[in-house]
Parts: sequence; structure tokens; C-alpha cells
Amino acid sequence: MATRIATLRPAYYQHSGRFEPIALGVAAAGACAAAALLAVAYAYLLVYIPIGGYISFLFTAGFGMGMGIVTGMLLRMKKVRSLLVANLVAAGVAFFGLYVAWAVWCYALLTQAEAEDVTLLPILFNPLLLGELIFAINKVGAWSIKNFTPTGFGLTLLWLVEALIVFIAATLSGVSAISSAVFCEACGEWCDETKGVARLGAQTPNYMRRRLEERDFPFLAKLGTAGANATEFFRVDVYSCLSCGATHAMSVQHVVITHDKDGKEKEETTAVVDKLLISAEESQWLRGFGAGEDLPPLGNEPAEEETPGRAPAPASTPTRSTAATSSAPRPSPKPAAPAANPTEAESRRRLEISSVAAGGGSSIERVNSSIRPGFRATGARGPRDASEALRFAAFRAQTNDTGVLSSDRAGATRALPWASILQIVVMQLPNDPPWASAIVVDLVPLDRGTPVRLVTGSFIDWKALPGEPTTSPHENVRRLCRFALERNPQIVVDDATRGFAYDGKPCPRLLGMRVFAEYDARYG
Repeated sequence: MATRIATLRPAYYQHSGRFEPIALGVAAAGACAAAALLAVAYAYLLVYIPIGGYISFLFTAGFGMGMGIVTGMLLRMKKVRSLLVANLVAAGVAFFGLYVAWAVWCYALLTQAEAEDVTLLPILFNPLLLGELIFAINKVGAWSIKNFTPTGFGLTLLWLVEALIVFIAATLSGVSAISSAVFCEACGEWCDETKGVARLGAQTPNYMRRRLEERDFPFLAKLGTAGANATEFFRVDVYSCLSCGATHAMSVQHVVITHDKDGKEKEETTAVVDKLLISAEESQWLRGFGAGEDLPPLGNEPAEEETPGRAPAPASTPTRSTAATSSAPRPSPKPAAPAANPTEAESRRRLEISSVAAGGGSSIERVNSSIRPGFRATGARGPRDASEALRFAAFRAQTNDTGVLSSDRAGATRALPWASILQIVVMQLPNDPPWASAIVVDLVPLDRGTPVRLVTGSFIDWKALPGEPTTSPHENVRRLCRFALERNPQIVVDDATRGFAYDGKPCPRLLGMRVFAEYDARYG
């Protein structure tokens, strides 16, 4: 009987749409201030530099681009990850800058004509007065080209074109600073972009896209790198989070170099894949491959990892009393009692996890077959994130001085006192969907039953914890671990979790979900 293997859907990076309202207001205010300065320079440039015609529209485009670049820089600095908000802010700043430019331009024209009793502020803060001045200038014209002075409808049309150029230049240049970047939601930092980490040999773009979406990196090795004089190749750009290493993506551009009749080189680029999410191992392989390193083939399975929550080959399992009296980092306790058939339980959990990752249903049924018994997934609905994909994951949770109060998606609540916690296990999932580098915190009770599982995608009241509130999931989890250990010093944590909580070390990270399935199977 043929077995169909589910293929992971290609995952492309998309902005989360998140932003902090106060930070957004600061960015918008700063952009408006910069737009006002640019507007003054633009207005006086048009009045006092005698250049008319289409050349003046170059100044207009530069004015719009200047406002957009500043807006984009400030939005990125304040970590705005919403393209809709970025478009609205860029358009608003462009409108404000254009209004100030009109007011300053009218004032400059009047002072140039030596008009009496003219001040800027009444024009700037009185839109009706500004409209009357614009209407009067429209009747007589503002400049001439070869003895022709545009007035009336013709001048109005030119002004509308000017406004359109300003808005297009400002919004495109402003939003591009956000749309061209990748943000790591795990640590709250922008990823570093490295252009041209590799130049690959020519291939059909559609075929290249399909192989990349299938994570066929051995195909790239066979394709080889393009020579320095190649006129057609694929340029690989890589995005990586330098803060926590949780988020990585790649973009590939199809580059064709041609020459015109004068011998001038012309480069045409077409996007093949744009911000395709990849793993840390794949990112490192691409960089090494582009640098010409002799690398082994990149397989689909990660290297064997240590099972979360388990110390590396301890000589004996500590008791609660020894864990409490020892000041050295303590190894993990004996895991929960395994199922009757550990291999069967792990097989079932791996299939469940693979099923939800591929977008299939999470319902698993037994297959009674004399040829190949086991389990199979049924259903068609996939989870949206790790908090929905993982079992035991709390939908909401809040902490207090006595313990943790959590509730699942069905509304069932569970209270776990700090004194009833045996162990804390912290791990970070892979960046593939739906895991998205989420951090999982398992609070294992004394009876070694099912844990209270907190996932950074859940609704967790981090503000109840002591210390300064932050938007960084890593810092919030550190605060939770330290708070729990303060309330119950007998809680056992492994070396990696303790280093993460107290020494600022990276969160223990899983390269693949196979190890998580092995760990999760201990809970039946």
C-alpha cells in the first residue's frame, strides 16, 4: 500500500502587524518635524532658483523621497511591523509636508514681491487665508517657460501632478524601509540583511522557486556558483537575527546583465522567492556555500539533540531534598512515568506534530494492519500558531504570589501553586510554521502529571511579574523563571534553563520537532 508523505507548505515571512501606539506617535511626530524642515527648503528652492518646467519636478520627487526616507527610518526605529500603518503614516506626513510647503512658498513669493505686512504664521495657521492666496496666484501665474505663463486650469493641473509625485515618492520610499525588512518576533529586533551571499548558476526561475520551496538545498550544491563574468545568475540574499538567532529568511533574485548599443551595462532583476523562511542551519549553509567552503550535503533531518528537560547522562536522579540543598546547577528529575509502549507513544506524538505542521488535522487514529500497524492523521484544519498546535498549551494565564492560574481554549481553569512545581523546562521551537520560534515553558507538577504549558503566543499577563514590563518574550520568560524560583527554591531546572534565566544565555533551542515529540511523549 502506497504511503503519502505530507509536504510542508512553503512559509514566507510576513509582518505581524504589531506596533506600540506611543512609539508610533513619537515616530509620526518626528517625521512631521523633519517634513516641515524639508518643506521650507523645498519652497525657497522653487522660489529663488530660476529653473522651470519639468526639471522642477525633480525637486518635487526629491522632496517626497526625503520625507519618505525619514518616515521609514523612524518607523523602523520604533519597530512598526504593519504595512497598513506605515502607508497611512507616510501619506499623513506627506500631506503635512505639502501643506507647510504651500504656506512657506506663498510667503516667499509675497516677500520676494516686497509685499507689506506679510508674516508666515498667519498663513501657516489659517487654511482659509492660504486657500485665498493660492487662488489669487492661480489667476496670474507663478512662473513662465519661454514667455508662457501657466494659469487657471493648466496651472491647477500641474499642481495636482506635483502633489501626486510627492505622495507617491513619500509613501513608496517610506514603506519600503518596512516592507523590505524582516523582524524577529522572538527577541523583538530587526534581522540583519546580507546581500549576495551566493551567486548561483542559471536555471529556469519557476523551477528554481519550486526547488527552494521544497528545501532542496542539495540541488543548489549541484547547480554550483556562477562565475564573476556570468551574464545570468541567481543572487541569494539572507536575513538573520543577530540577537537571538531565531529568525532566518532568504530572498533570491534572477539577475540578467545586458549591454546597450553604447556598451553600457544594464542589470535586470526579478524576484524568484521573497523572504522564504529557513532554519539557522540552512542560513549558515548558504553563507558557507557562497563563500566557497567545502560543505557536506545539507540534510532535511537535524542532528541529534539532547532531550529538553533531561540532564546529559546524570549518574543518578536527584531527590527534592538534595536539589534544595545544593547550590550548584541541578540536573533534571526523573521524567514522568512513560507509557506502556514508549516507542508507540513517541511515534504517535511525532505523527501528531508532523500533521499539524503540514497544515493537516490533529486527529490521530490507529491503523490496524498486519503489514504496517501504527497511526494516521485525519481532518483538514491546521493550527494558526504553536499555542494552538501544542497540547496542554494554556490559552490564558496569569501569575500571582501563590502560583499560576491558567485556562484552556474550552474555558477549563487550572491552578498550580509555586510550592507544587517540581521542575521548569524551557525550550524554543524551530522557526518553521506553525511553531514560529515560540518559547515553551513547562511547569511540571509534583505528581509528574501533565504540565502547565505556557507558550509565548498565548495570552499571558506578564505585567503581574516583578520588574520592568517589556515586549521581549525572552525577557518575560526569564522574569517568570526567576519569580518561580524565588517563590520555591526547590524547583529543579537544568543547566541550560538556569543559564538562560540568570546569565542571559540564549534560550535552549530545538532544531527540529522530533526531539520535542520524544520529550512530549513522556506525558502519555
